[in-house]
Amino acid sequence: MRRLPLIQALLFWTVVLLVGNSQADVQHGQSSVDIKASDKRFFVHQLELLTTENEFSAEEIASDRFKDRWSSYQSGSARSLNSGNAIWFRFDIQSKSIGDASWLLSIFLGSIRDARLSVYSHTNDNWWHSRSMGLNYPLEERYFKTRFLAFPLSLEPNQTYTAYLQVQADNIIAVPISITRQDIFEEDSLFELLMLGIFFGALCALLLYNACLYVLLKDKLYFVYCCYISLVAIYQLHVTGLGPMHFWYDITWMNEFGSPVFSSMTFLAATLFFREMLALRSVGGWILHSNTGIAYCWALIVFSSFFTESIWDLINILAFFTTFVGVAVSLYLSFYKHVMVAKIYLLSWSFLIVTTFIFMLALNGALPFNQFTAYSQMGGFLAEMILLSFALAYRINLAKKEQLAAREEALVLTHRVSEERKERLKAQKETLDLQQTLNLELEKQVETRTQELHEALKHLEAANDELTQLSMTDALTQVSNRRYFNEAIEKEFERAYRKNDYVAVVFADIDHFKQFNDRYGHAVGDACLRQVADALRSVANRPADLLARYGGEEFVFLLPGNDAESASVVAERAREAVEQLQFTVEGKLIAVTASFGVSSWRPNKDDQPCTLIESADDALYQAKDQGRNRVVTSKPGLRALEA
Repeated sequence: MRRLPLIQALLFWTVVLLVGNSQADVQHGQSSVDIKASDKRFFVHQLELLTTENEFSAEEIASDRFKDRWSSYQSGSARSLNSGNAIWFRFDIQSKSIGDASWLLSIFLGSIRDARLSVYSHTNDNWWHSRSMGLNYPLEERYFKTRFLAFPLSLEPNQTYTAYLQVQADNIIAVPISITRQDIFEEDSLFELLMLGIFFGALCALLLYNACLYVLLKDKLYFVYCCYISLVAIYQLHVTGLGPMHFWYDITWMNEFGSPVFSSMTFLAATLFFREMLALRSVGGWILHSNTGIAYCWALIVFSSFFTESIWDLINILAFFTTFVGVAVSLYLSFYKHVMVAKIYLLSWSFLIVTTFIFMLALNGALPFNQFTAYSQMGGFLAEMILLSFALAYRINLAKKEQLAAREEALVLTHRVSEERKERLKAQKETLDLQQTLNLELEKQVETRTQELHEALKHLEAANDELTQLSMTDALTQVSNRRYFNEAIEKEFERAYRKNDYVAVVFADIDHFKQFNDRYGHAVGDACLRQVADALRSVANRPADLLARYGGEEFVFLLPGNDAESASVVAERAREAVEQLQFTVEGKLIAVTASFGVSSWRPNKDDQPCTLIESADDALYQAKDQGRNRVVTSKPGLRALEA
């Protein structure tokens, strides 16, 4: 296996501690393997190891010159092996009553660049040497066209052999060696193809399904999930050896840097998907900032993987930290915030951790290495992907229910309006009937009914206007809501493009509002929001200016015709207005401040409002990072400048 990719990096040292006591009494003498006719397959866990800087033949390695340089090695032990040197493994084979069965020695590692097997017969005093195989040699030179290297063993009954295996590979830490009967090896190869086909076929189906959802719904969450599935598939192709064997056999940099690059990119995609899946932007605080920091660290590691060989230590540390933070955040959102999607995410992550733990125990010899344990981690990845797809489906269903509830409410309102209309028509009919019998009284009643009708229409129009106003107004602060802001900025963008004019956006966020709410309660927090909204409203005094509540404690100004300088002036006035608020709680004056992010732009034809919004939002985050209670001005594509 490679240098502890993905979750294996987190569990490998734990596994070593668990199985280390059982392996602590291994002697430093030469290891021996007994083969009998009743055996089918087994892993060689106890070997001897020798590392040389120069190339030597097997006969030279077996001489007395290197007799005292051999050391004991556990096939699954966490021991770093230098890929720049020649690595030799040695163990004895005792062939007892083996019958006429054919045996193979195989290496459960897909990234071997050069491997040679030499077998010395103590009974016949002769050597057998295999040809060299691996990624440095054509695929046709392998004895068996499989993703792992396999060497034939010519064994005779009741004889003693010593096997010498030379290996060169990129970033290896363990070399699992197995001896298997040839018929069992062929059966395992067929089963392996079936399991790999099921795994990658399922990944392709999930990728296609979520890609279609992304095309239909235009939700970037599905795009990030498709990237995550794709990188898991590429990573597994590299881990299983299928990638180097069938897709990038002759691409040197893929074979050399694939392990750290693919594992780091997969972690980066998982971090971004975690961010979008659980809507961490709306959660904010340390949860959002830790996720952002982890994402930047993984991006830096992906870039650094091409320039240094010691990147694995950083990958292991960051992998542990990423998993710890992910589990902690999932637990917090699941059981404190009661977020159902977080519970599903935690369950899927647990599947992957448990199956990886089983896989590592099997590689270390603590569990039998069989078809279940060999593909346990792969099954964990597949279970994780299926559960995450279920979480996405749950999210779609939740959104659908919300839409249905809104439609039902609209139908109720429509029914009420229809009933009122029926009542008015009924009144008109009664008026017409009375007109046929009593002209004089009819005129009076018609006049009365007409007046009542006009009043009813006025009330209805007023109700409709009030309903429209309510749909565009934030109920708490009585300023425009985010929906109205989104519609207004689209129109202002078109106007600014036609007139070649500026349009500015100013984001305002109340400082430390979450702690304010936690300390004084939501009722006091709502009162604070209303006073801050009043203070901000006093600044937006032009008819074209718009103030809206963007969400939570965040407000946004839309300032048509304002360049960055004039918008910064408005933001500074707003900051001073908030700072001068006389907000009291239980007779005590409480200081209230806010941070502001400003961005102004003269849009082009293909520009979108989201770019300007994101620029102002980034400036707001910089204002927060620079100490809060300040204004930071930014332009798209340029570094933010403190106002």
